[in-house]
Amino acid sequence: MIKKITGLILIAFLAILSPMSVLANAPDDDSMIESESDLKDITDDTQNNAETESDSSSETSTDIENSSTENEANIENSADKDEPDIENSAEEDPNIENAPDPSEWIYTENNGQITIKGFKRSVTTLSIPASINGKPVTQIASGAFKNDTTLETLNLYSSVLEINKEAFSGCSYLRTVNVSGYIKKIHERAFSDCPSLTDASINNLLKYGIEEIRASAFANCTSITYVRFPRTLKTLQMYSNSTSDGIFTGCTNLRKISFTNLTANINYDPLIGLPKSSVVIEGFKDSTAQAYANRYGRTFSSYKGSANATLSISTDNVEIVRPNGYANVQYSIASGSNPDVALDVSWIVSDSNIISISSNNLDQLDIHAKKAGTADILGTTTTGKHVKIHVTVYGEILSFSIKGGTDHTVLLGENYQLIPEIQMVDPDAPAPTISWHSVQSDLLSVDQNGVVCGKDIAQVTLQITATSGVFSKYYTCTIKIIDPVEAFVGRLYQEILGRVGDAQGINSWYYVLKSGKEQGAKVAQGFIESPEFKARNLSDDDYIKALYRTFLNREADASGLASWKNVLNSGLSRMHVFKGFAESPEFTEICARYGIIRGYTNLTAPMDQNEGVTKFIVRNYRLCLGREADEAGLNAWCSQILTGKNTAKEAAAGFVFSTEFKNKNLSDTEYVKTLYRVFMDREADTAGLNAWVNVLRKGQSREHVFNGFADSQEFKQICASYGIK
Repeated sequence: MIKKITGLILIAFLAILSPMSVLANAPDDDSMIESESDLKDITDDTQNNAETESDSSSETSTDIENSSTENEANIENSADKDEPDIENSAEEDPNIENAPDPSEWIYTENNGQITIKGFKRSVTTLSIPASINGKPVTQIASGAFKNDTTLETLNLYSSVLEINKEAFSGCSYLRTVNVSGYIKKIHERAFSDCPSLTDASINNLLKYGIEEIRASAFANCTSITYVRFPRTLKTLQMYSNSTSDGIFTGCTNLRKISFTNLTANINYDPLIGLPKSSVVIEGFKDSTAQAYANRYGRTFSSYKGSANATLSISTDNVEIVRPNGYANVQYSIASGSNPDVALDVSWIVSDSNIISISSNNLDQLDIHAKKAGTADILGTTTTGKHVKIHVTVYGEILSFSIKGGTDHTVLLGENYQLIPEIQMVDPDAPAPTISWHSVQSDLLSVDQNGVVCGKDIAQVTLQITATSGVFSKYYTCTIKIIDPVEAFVGRLYQEILGRVGDAQGINSWYYVLKSGKEQGAKVAQGFIESPEFKARNLSDDDYIKALYRTFLNREADASGLASWKNVLNSGLSRMHVFKGFAESPEFTEICARYGIIRGYTNLTAPMDQNEGVTKFIVRNYRLCLGREADEAGLNAWCSQILTGKNTAKEAAAGFVFSTEFKNKNLSDTEYVKTLYRVFMDREADTAGLNAWVNVLRKGQSREHVFNGFADSQEFKQICASYGIK
C-alpha cells in the first residue's frame, strides 16, 4: 500500500515539473477512479487478511442460511458489498481509434484466422484489433507477451476467442483488462504471475462467455480478491492436485469464487495451496460447486432460488436495423418461496445463420445480427420457466418500384391496388415497411396497404417510401382519376381496336352510354364486328384476353382462359364467347356501378343459337370428314336440326354418305372404326370390330351397318348429352 501511495505522490510531483510528459502517459479518468477504488480495496483487504489470519485456527463451515456476515448471498446480490463492481468497471468498447497499425503486429494466419504472436514495440496500453487485413483475430499465441513489464492496460476486441499458454504470464504491471467480446478458453498460465491484475480485469475476461480455464491460468495473481464464473463455464481443467497446478494457486488475497451454473466440471481443486478457510465457494445447492467444496473441505455458501421464480425480459421483440448490428435484452430472475431450488437460464437460437447470442450470465443477453432475416430466442430456467424473444434483422433494399410504373389510371369511386415490387440485397431479408402518402388526400385516398380510391376527377401525386431498418428508398406515382364510363369506352378502343381512341369518338360513345341511348353490350358488339377489329386477326388466346380486359377490366385468370378456349375448340363461334362476356354477372355488376345499361347481344347465325347442336355438327365434321367446319356448312347443318328438318341420325347420315366421305375410299375395317368413333365416342373393341366387318363381308351394305350404329343405345346417349334427338 505504501508503494502505491508513493507512486501517486510521484505522479503528482512529475505533473508539476513536466505537465506534457505526465499527461502523455497518465491514465484516463475512468482509470484514475479505478485506481483510487483499488487503493481503498487494498487497505480493506489488508485488514481482512489480518482478521482471517487470527481466525485461521478455528476453521468452520458457513451456512448461507444462518450466516450474519456480509458474505451472505442470494441470486440478486451474490457479491459482498465491499467487492468491486465487476459489471460496470470495464469500458464497453475500447478506443478503436488508437489501435496500432497492422504492420506493427507479429502474427500468423491459418484458415483465414489471425493468431497474434507479439508486437514490435513496447507500449503501456495494447489494443488487440478485431481483425487484420480483413481477417478476424481469434487467438493470442503461447508466450506472445510473456514477461512484458511495460504493459499496463490490455484491450481485447470481440473476435478473440482463445488466449493460449503463458500469453501474458509475468506481465507484472498489467492491471487493467477491457473486453468487448466472447473469450471461450484461457490456457495454462495465460495470466500467471500478474500481481497487479485486478478483480475487475479478471472478471471482464470471464464474464462474456468463458467455457474452459486451464491449470495455473491465474496463479500468483496476488491482487485478486473475488472471481465470478458465468453460467457458460464448462470446465476448470487441471491435471493433478499439485500445488503448481491450481488455477488460483498463490492468489493469497482471494476471498471468494462464485459459480453461477449447476454443472461446471471441476476435476481438481483450483485453490490448491490456499488455506481451506480463506476462500468461500459460492454456488447453487446440489451443484457441482457444492460437491467440489465438500470434497476438498472448502467453505460453501448457497444461493437462494425458487421453483416459483419468474424469468423476466425487458422486451420480447427486438429489431436490428442492419446486418452486423447489435442489440441487447436485459433479463432478471425473481425469487419465489422455495430457497432450495437452484436457478439457471439457458438460451437457444432458432436460426444461428441469422443471429448469434451471448450472455454475461447475470442480467444481459447480447444479440449480434449476422444476416438479414428473423429468428427466435428461447430462454428456459432450470425450473421450466420460458420466455421467447423475436428478433428481426433488417436488410438493405436493392430496388423499389410500383408494378405498372409511375403512371396509373383509376376509376372514380373505385378501389385500385398498387403493388410494390421490392428486391432486397439479401433475399431472406424481412419485407420492408411501406408507407403511402397522397399529396391531395381530399382528391385521392390511400390506405396502409396501398389501396387508392379517387374522390373526384383529378391527377394526384402519390409518394411511397420503403423502409428496412436504417435503409430507405422512395418512389413517386402520378394517379389519374377518370370517369368509369369514359374508361370503358377507352378500353373498347384500346383492347378491341388496338389503339387510343380519338377525343371525338370517346366523347360520342360516352354520351350515348351515359344517357342510356345505347347499351353496353350493343356498343361493344359494334366494335367487335367492325372491319378494323377483324383486320387485327387475333389468335384465340389474344381474343379472349381482350374480352377480359374490355368487359371485366382485369387480366384473364388461368382457369377462365382455358375454359373459354375449350368453348372455341368445341366449334362455337367467337361471337358466342363474346355473348358470354357481355351478359356475364361480372359485367352486369360493372354496368350497374358505372350507371349504364348492360343490354343483350343479338346473335342471328344458326351456329350461335344452340351450343349442343353446334358441338354435335362440329363433331361430325371432325370425325367423318377429318376437318374443321366451314362457317357456311356449319350454319346450314345447325339450321337443319334447329328447324326440325333433320334428326341427329339424318344429319349423321348426310356426313357418312356424302361425296366427300365416300371419296376417302375407306376399307371395311376403317369404315367400321369410323362409325365407332362417330356413334359410340370410342375406339372399336376387337370383338365388335370383327363382327361388323364379317357382316359386310357376308354381303350386307354399309347402310345396313350404319343403321345398326345410328340406332344403338350408345348413340342415343350421345345425342342426349347434346340436347338433341
